[in-house]
Amino acid sequence: MWLGSLANAIMEIWAGFLSNFYALIAMDPALWQAGESVSPWQLARDIQSSSIVMSVASSIMVTVWAVSFFRYVDSLHHIDLREVLGWVLRLALTYAVLLMSFDIMQSVMYLGLEINAGILDITGREEMLRIELPPELADGMAQAEASLESGSIFEKIGTFFSQLLPSLMLLVVAVVVVGCGLIIALTLFMRFFKMYIYIAISPIPLATFAGSATQEIAAHFLKSWLAMCLEICVISIAIGVFNASLSSGQGLLPALDAAVGEISSPDVLFYPVLKWAAGFLVKIVLLTSVVRGSDRMAMRIVGV
Repeated sequence: MWLGSLANAIMEIWAGFLSNFYALIAMDPALWQAGESVSPWQLARDIQSSSIVMSVASSIMVTVWAVSFFRYVDSLHHIDLREVLGWVLRLALTYAVLLMSFDIMQSVMYLGLEINAGILDITGREEMLRIELPPELADGMAQAEASLESGSIFEKIGTFFSQLLPSLMLLVVAVVVVGCGLIIALTLFMRFFKMYIYIAISPIPLATFAGSATQEIAAHFLKSWLAMCLEICVISIAIGVFNASLSSGQGLLPALDAAVGEISSPDVLFYPVLKWAAGFLVKIVLLTSVVRGSDRMAMRIVGV
């Protein structure tokens, strides 16, 4: 029966997307698209340690330090040796940060991966990934299938036409599931690109630590990087909440659930399918919206 096949196909499509989502979420960015000769991670690291990036970062560091230092000197009638040593130490520490910028960025990234691994231990459990049709909908489809196989010709014709509209609704759901799945997958791919760009140019904003007036730029950059590393945690939780909501079999509106009630005949398949399809559509659109806005949510969490 095509109605049951459509519903099962939707579940299989989402299960396929889900397995790919979890694989991308749990993947180390250093291993994504890694080839034998070059990888995006290695390319970002080579750019980060290149002479041009480090030269620009060093120039910015010396410039902002000199501007801040001489502005400080002009504001004092007597120069305190301890304050001067503090400024020299600030310059040395900033230079050390430049040399260790890749290690700093990598450490923050692996911190986010460890937190996400703990979340996936809960949201990625087998029972959380096993999503089935609501019992009332599966029973109604079974009754309709039995009617098509054993009923009279008139019963078969009536059952056939009664399934046309529910089938169209399931087709809409299938199209939306594919579209939302592709959007979520592209968001996960885009996250890798943004991480490589952040790593490649990291010495330049970190060089602003040398100046008292510009240090907020470097602090903002590090907080943005932390937010990007925590973005996968937001996505993991959102997908877990969606799966738990979908597995519950509950609709969005209690009044609609009560109105649908138990199925007693295959002729009333329209209402259970409507309930399930509407709930699935709204939930997956909400999930896609949360995933698309996960970067902004992570930034608000870290105070950016």
